[in-house]
Amino acid sequence: MSERGTQIAKALHILSTHAEVVAAALGGTISAGDRSRNNAIEALFSIGALKPVDEDSYRLHPLLRDFFATYFASYNAFEALLRISDITVQASAQWREYGRLRREGGVRDQDRLLGAFEESIADIAHSIEHNLAMLHCLLATQYGNVNNVQTKFRQNTYYHNQVNRFLLDVQGIDAFVQRCADEALSWGAADVRRFLLRRISSRLLGWTAQIRDAQAVISKRLHEAKLMDARLKRLSRLVLFMSQHPACDGWDLA
Repeated sequence: MSERGTQIAKALHILSTHAEVVAAALGGTISAGDRSRNNAIEALFSIGALKPVDEDSYRLHPLLRDFFATYFASYNAFEALLRISDITVQASAQWREYGRLRREGGVRDQDRLLGAFEESIADIAHSIEHNLAMLHCLLATQYGNVNNVQTKFRQNTYYHNQVNRFLLDVQGIDAFVQRCADEALSWGAADVRRFLLRRISSRLLGWTAQIRDAQAVISKRLHEAKLMDARLKRLSRLVLFMSQHPACDGWDLA
């Protein structure tokens, strides 16, 4: 096993050994306790699984928290969708440098840049799938992570804006991936082109259709919320009128 592989195995062993403390940290801030708990916190802190938030207080690493949230389909209120455009900018820079290295030589760095680029492409696909799974969960449960009706309406408005931006990001990926695929073909890198088509291009139509479906559901609920708000305002005005009208308590016939 490589040195990197050994370090990964060690980190996973520590997480497994102290699984109960990891579970407790997933629920919120944890503090020191008995000797066993302190040893667990020290071990988890040593691999970066726990981050200090105050004196003698720790929280689970955000990326680990995100992993478990995705695994359990448990999302916070107003949790933002992952930004696809940021990863696309990263992938674009890696692709440009890979192209320069191909023209000027440097085989070893070519392989490194290509590996980094392929990881970014995989991250793009993962982020899109994550966002779609999150939207499906939130819409299917009607924002079940909160109980207040007004908060549900506000989340719906929030995700209306999030989904619009998400769709623009995904649409922008199409042109970027197509350009990379064309350049790969001109360089004779047919395997890279196949990777791009398999990982992104062949799935874009399906992704876009799912995003538009989510848009339609959110827009429908926004319309329903506006209608309900208008009805509540009319009802409120009627109640106010009735409370101030002299006949609201009946006629005095005495």
